[in-house]
Amino acid sequence: MQELKMGDYINSPSLSNHEDPRKTEKKSSDSAVPCHTAPNATADWAVEDLVEMRYLLVGQRRQLDKDHDDLEARYQDCSRRRKSTWDLAQQDCRNRGAHLVTVNSKEEQ
Repeated sequence: MQELKMGDYINSPSLSNHEDPRKTEKKSSDSAVPCHTAPNATADWAVEDLVEMRYLLVGQRRQLDKDHDDLEARYQDCSRRRKSTWDLAQQDCRNRGAHLVTVNSKEEQ
């Protein structure tokens, strides 16, 4: 029997968005947990715990990816608005014969 390393199990390919990892996991006898003796209840529980943990982590990873995408979209929108607002303010100042400046310290005031 080929012995699998824990990294082989953890680094296995990701599942599709609609695939339930609990249904596609290997049976406990084929698990990544090395077992040189007959499987026992403790090993089965450990494998079940790992499968459940992987299921939860995959769900968390998907949620984090979604949150990251949402945050990035908000940043891009804010960045565009800021530039637009600055450009409009600068144009307004020019129309009044003034210059728009940034004051970084009390000394510059």
